[in-house]
Amino acid sequence: MNPSDIYAVLQWWFVLFLIGASIAPITFRLFTFFFDKGYPFSKIIGLLVVGYVVFIVGTIRIAPFTFLTIFTVTALWALVSYILLPERWKFWFVVKQNWLIFVI
Repeated sequence: MNPSDIYAVLQWWFVLFLIGASIAPITFRLFTFFFDKGYPFSKIIGLLVVGYVVFIVGTIRIAPFTFLTIFTVTALWALVSYILLPERWKFWFVVKQNWLIFVI
């Protein structure tokens, strides 16, 4: 296997991890009865939300479709979802308790 392929796989894994982590506080509220609090769904919902917002922002010509735009939308979404989380200690407790699920 080519080392650049390994780098590309790790880069995609890290991007999906960041997008999933950015939307996780919202999915924790939506999927409270799941043992992992819906973290796998956070990746799917995060890809949909970030992709749609970047698409709209690019279509309206507010910002170009670049890595910086995607990163900015992801960071803003993470900030908003973390601010809207009422009990932050529960979020960090679940993350510490099930950290292996989040990494894998």
